[in-house]
Amino acid sequence: MSVKQAPSSVDKNADSPFQVKGLFPSNDDYIKKIRKRMEEDALAREQREKRRRKVLVQQLKAHEAQEEAYREEQLVNRLMRQSQQERRIAVQLMYARHEKEVLRQNRIFREKQFEERRLQEFQDALDKEAALAKQARLDNEDEIRKQIELHDKIAAEHAEAKYRKHYRICQEILDQITDLATKSAEYRELTHNLIPAKLMREWKELYFNGKPLYEQASIDPLPSNPTPDQVLELEKLHLLDEQDYEEYQLSFHQDESRELAVLETVENQNLDQQEDQMKGTQNEGLAAISPATTPSQVRIPSPCLSA
Repeated sequence: MSVKQAPSSVDKNADSPFQVKGLFPSNDDYIKKIRKRMEEDALAREQREKRRRKVLVQQLKAHEAQEEAYREEQLVNRLMRQSQQERRIAVQLMYARHEKEVLRQNRIFREKQFEERRLQEFQDALDKEAALAKQARLDNEDEIRKQIELHDKIAAEHAEAKYRKHYRICQEILDQITDLATKSAEYRELTHNLIPAKLMREWKELYFNGKPLYEQASIDPLPSNPTPDQVLELEKLHLLDEQDYEEYQLSFHQDESRELAVLETVENQNLDQQEDQMKGTQNEGLAAISPATTPSQVRIPSPCLSA
């Protein structure tokens, strides 16, 4: 404390004539000296700590080397003191290790064989699948070929049947035309080119329905079991009966229409006569009116009254 107060006393007496310049050191120099001494002490302390650690490390290494040498010596002594039983155990252990290695090699060999067998079976399966697929493709192609042949055969049969059907239809039509021409020629020759209209309508009806004009079989005594030709004749007879009935209905309707037309004409004539009479009566009434009569005084008779 006396050191720190000395400068203040000097400062207080700075104006004194008795002050000697440089008699006391300044505070900065004193602090610098203290710091320098502290740094030197720290550096010396650090150097001592390093030397001590170095000595400790060297002692530790020496101790470890000594311990290692001791362990090696103990191991050598232990190996030297190994008995015959331990040697036999070591031999057995080596043999067991050898057997284990042999077993491991055998297991690896068997696994390799199994892997090769699996690969071979897989390849065989692939080959079998490929063969089956090829066979299936061949079978499918064969089936398609057979279906195409069957389709062509059915189409040819259908075309042939269609041709035969059309040929038969055309032949029947030509036969019917020939029969119609022949029958017409026969009747024209017998009747001097005069054929009854009713007979010609019957022939046309049979022709339009595909029935033959000439008689195929006799049905005068109606059989219990008719033949196909007799059935055809019965159908022709039924067809002609229906035509006669339709013609009768048509003629009946035509007669009714004709009668209705006549009645309508008569009614129209009567109405025309009545209208003429009404017009004549009106003209006579107008002529009877005097010229001085105003138009408002003219009374036109009612049509109903005049009628």
